Amino acid sequence: MPAAQMKHSRIDASGEVNGFGLFTPVLTALNILDYTDSTTPATLLSDLLIAVDGVTLSERYATSQSALAEQVFDGSLPAQPAQNELRLLIKYNDTVEPALKGRIEIPGVDAVAVGTAGTDAVNLADTEVAALVAAIEAFAVSKIGNPISVYEARIVGRNS
Repeated sequence: MPAAQMKHSRIDASGEVNGFGLFTPVLTALNILDYTDSTTPATLLSDLLIAVDGVTLSERYATSQSALAEQVFDGSLPAQPAQNELRLLIKYNDTVEPALKGRIEIPGVDAVAVGTAGTDAVNLADTEVAALVAAIEAFAVSKIGNPISVYEARIVGRNS
């Protein structure tokens, strides 16, 4: 079954807005609250956004949209010097069709919290990263709708 999409925006310390997207199962009356209702802490969307907050310095901004719902967040600038150019690159594969791979780039990564000195590799077992990986694997699917498995994370970006 084809997948739907969720898009999420974040803002950095300079006011630049950027974001990322994930594939989700097609939303129906049976699963819509799991994917769109962030008012209940147990929902998949809330878990994902809390996990993203744990590895970034940027703030939730503008909207988080899915196929059937939209949520608006506070647009204040982050207190920390977040930069959208510095990202957490997450690579995953489809668990049913392992050759089908995908990637997510989350802007405003907190390189001190998730990084290791001397490398851009991110340890998937670190507490904040492990929480994010678990939330992504619970929330997202591949572009053809199958479950995914995260296999690598790196800090990427550019100096400008």
